Amino acid sequence: MRRVLVLLLLVVASCTTDAPAAQPGNERQPCRTGGCDPGLVCLSDRCVRPPGADCGLVAEALTSMELGNYAPVEARRPKISVYRAKCEAQHLTKDEGACVIAATTMEQLRGCPKPVMFPPYKPTTKGETIKGLPAECSQYLLTLERYAGCSGLPPEARTSLASTVAEMRKSWSIFSETTPMPPAVTAACKQGEDAIVKAMVTFKCN
Repeated sequence: MRRVLVLLLLVVASCTTDAPAAQPGNERQPCRTGGCDPGLVCLSDRCVRPPGADCGLVAEALTSMELGNYAPVEARRPKISVYRAKCEAQHLTKDEGACVIAATTMEQLRGCPKPVMFPPYKPTTKGETIKGLPAECSQYLLTLERYAGCSGLPPEARTSLASTVAEMRKSWSIFSETTPMPPAVTAACKQGEDAIVKAMVTFKCN
């Protein structure tokens, strides 16, 4: 009997020692400064998991938007598989999925918090450039693209910014080493990026 009790105590001690300590940002744990782990939201200073999206319906909607409603099953099937995987990887909530499903145009889709069809906006890195543009304007445009993907902005603002970025990329494509950007525009790019960075902090954009 004593041996059994000793074994039980050892098992309990082992489990207690091996159990990972709770960390802010984990599910059911306090929120950390940067928010919560992927798939969780901060409510009342606790990280909780909201209802998830129906990724099957999300994938069907995105496939129809890309290929049309009458594409053959053979063409739709691989696309549905890809979009479903993206939906699951991005941990879409029920509301985020509903936005994607309801979208009927690309512009409406860009206005969703997680449009799925488009790659996530990545932070710009120092020295990153767009071919043909001076460093200041490259950084401005890349930062503006990142801002356009910020879930802290209202959907209408994201849609408007996405359209603006597309137009700027098109109009600035004329510049190159032989047709340089006017100095006044380059100076405006630097000022513009500083303003966007401040706005991103205000709207808690990652």
